[in-house]
Amino acid sequence: MSCRVLIVGGGSELQPQLRRVAAGVETVVLCRASSFPYVREPQENRAVVMLNDACTPAWWIGAARAIHAQWRFEALAAFADLDQDRAAAIATDLQLPFHSPETVQLVQDKVRMRARLRERGVESVPCRAIDSMEALTLFYRETGPPVILKPSRGWASTGISVVNSEENLAGAFRRTVQATPFLVGPSPPMAERCFEGREFSVEAITHRGVHHVFAVTEKFKDERTKVELGHLVPARITGREERLLIEHVRAALTALGVGFGPTHTEVILSSQGPVIVETHLRDGGDEIPRLVEDATGVDMADLFLRQVLGADIGALPEFESRREGPRYTAGGAIRYIALDCDGILERIGGWDQVRALPGVRASMQLVPDGTALDGLNSSFARLGYVRVQAADAEAALKLAREAAKGLAVRLRA
Repeated sequence: MSCRVLIVGGGSELQPQLRRVAAGVETVVLCRASSFPYVREPQENRAVVMLNDACTPAWWIGAARAIHAQWRFEALAAFADLDQDRAAAIATDLQLPFHSPETVQLVQDKVRMRARLRERGVESVPCRAIDSMEALTLFYRETGPPVILKPSRGWASTGISVVNSEENLAGAFRRTVQATPFLVGPSPPMAERCFEGREFSVEAITHRGVHHVFAVTEKFKDERTKVELGHLVPARITGREERLLIEHVRAALTALGVGFGPTHTEVILSSQGPVIVETHLRDGGDEIPRLVEDATGVDMADLFLRQVLGADIGALPEFESRREGPRYTAGGAIRYIALDCDGILERIGGWDQVRALPGVRASMQLVPDGTALDGLNSSFARLGYVRVQAADAEAALKLAREAAKGLAVRLRA
């Protein structure tokens, strides 16, 4: 299969993986300067074109046209949230398959997402863009607690607060306004009703408008900060609960105009039914794709990378068999090491012993010794993780917790 692909933005290990999917695949990268460190194996691309972070979409389109003239490409991909709007604009200009600019905007702007889901009758979550303390106070009094305040285009749980009393509104508003998520930067705050319940994510690939679900992931979060502390595949839910989640997510993806590609949709199973938290036009982070592979035997990335290259993945047996829902053969879990306190990280001991445990697939320290800790203020504050595989979900969860206990964190003031 001979194909040249324009990759817009970063994308970690997916870029070199795309080049290995089939013989004759070449890539050209167009990215902003701050994303260049996330271009893996840059020397393996036909070219890497880097733009100043301040460049407008018009500059990106112009650069893509110039690249297209020099190294003609037949496909386009964007593996991260950042600059998917640029990718959509380029695809529209060059008439290449990709998500529409409207779909990208609806997915990435949570206020617009809420409005679309309400318009299409999927769900109706009280939500409002917030431009002042007065607006936040009014929304709180109208809606009642609990209320969640967050950046409208944030990520990594940065700047999120759950407010249960009016006296805490000012502090929450300040944290959200001051939040500057890594790479994304600040965005206008939004407030919405906070629904309580177990949290999950639905991992899917859409092909020709049909949403195939490969896994439902159970999530474990810090209640105060909403930072994710662990994931489990498959989720421990009943068949009825799984159907509710999958049907709701499929309806949401259709309402948002998702016609192809991977999605990672976070959802709360509340007493009133499923409620979408957010969705992404990419696969999940936090090693979730590896958990899915451990639990199902299917590498979702391989499937959607073939889709990028133009393959009819709907004809593949591992894809067709997921038309009705997930199929599991084992369990996978990840447990993060995180402390909600201040101090200097002196060291984390026990890694060698943990890695030697049967079933441990991967483990990693995420921040170097000597890092100053400032509480659990985002996903970037997590110290490390252990990922495991076991016979089923319960066994995987137990193994992950036991393995994490083998790590000793030492701090100094």
